[in-house]
Amino acid sequence: MVKRLSKSLLQKKFLVPVVIAALAMVALSSVAISSSTFYSFSLSVPQEVTARPGETVTVDGGITVTGWYWLHNFDLSLDGLPYEYSVNPEHWQDVRILRQWNPQQGVYREPENFTITIDVPSDASGMHIVTVTGQEHQSWRETSNSTFFVLKVEGGAAATVNESEKAIQVSDILVPETVEENEPFNITFRVENKGSEKTAVAISVIAPEDWTVAQKTQYLDIAANDSAAGIFRLTPTASAGTVSLYLEYPYKQEIINFTREGPYLQPVSTTTTLPTTGTTEPKPYIVELYESFKARLMEIFGTDSALAPVTIGVIVVLVIIIVWLVTGIIKDFRSGVGTGRKSEDIKMQGELGTTEPNVFNGIDTL
Repeated sequence: MVKRLSKSLLQKKFLVPVVIAALAMVALSSVAISSSTFYSFSLSVPQEVTARPGETVTVDGGITVTGWYWLHNFDLSLDGLPYEYSVNPEHWQDVRILRQWNPQQGVYREPENFTITIDVPSDASGMHIVTVTGQEHQSWRETSNSTFFVLKVEGGAAATVNESEKAIQVSDILVPETVEENEPFNITFRVENKGSEKTAVAISVIAPEDWTVAQKTQYLDIAANDSAAGIFRLTPTASAGTVSLYLEYPYKQEIINFTREGPYLQPVSTTTTLPTTGTTEPKPYIVELYESFKARLMEIFGTDSALAPVTIGVIVVLVIIIVWLVTGIIKDFRSGVGTGRKSEDIKMQGELGTTEPNVFNGIDTL
């Protein structure tokens, strides 16, 4: 019986680290998949570049490694640029992690720099959305990332075009009838390209100066006879004013711009309301436990992106299995040293005639 108990304890003793190691590997792998990759990076370029026909312009960019390791065998490529260009350097054997420090930011990462040189022809015109893509070829993932900038070739004054001749039109503009002070609201719209060629469109929102706009200018690359929807998010102050849309796009060797006047908006001041006497329904205990557990994991990992449902599920299963194994070991130990098992062992020994001899038996026989 003791051997059987020892064997059970020994099996569970070795089973615990095996299960913990297996689930820990799954948890770590799910964290790595759900969070940023080991070889992640970001590209930075100016949002807009202006040039004139016949000029040679230089665009400065950077590659910042945001992952754990350097990038190896890394290439840069451009798309959407119809002119001759060169990228220097175009290929890296190693893209390093560069760190700097200052009192305001502490330790931060600096980018590896590159330049794009564009030869703009003398007959060039219009606006082009240029996509910059970087890709490393060393890891099994071959991680890639991209960004874009707008090349605007200005050849002179904008041409005057009748409304019927415009290839680009704006429709379906939706603006709330009333807006509240310091409360964000959305303006949605649709841009239609009725021309025969794909066209890059820059559309901006014009609002009172002290209003906050999440992204003041958006760039759309619209195919011929197609359309694209857009949205602006604004936060008004107490100031009233007109909200309008301003568009720019290439047309007949020039850049056309026009404005769609919007409504005059007067933000409504929000009044302070007294708190209600009603009580908030408490959350279930399991929900509070989950939220506190997730908050603790966020403190450990430092980011919410690493806490994928798979990761949390694996960790919860791991805790349950550990509790179950420990409980089983305690039960086996207690059942082995308890009175019930001890009396059964004594009874079994008595039936087998293996009870300990009584020293007084010898005196009786004498």
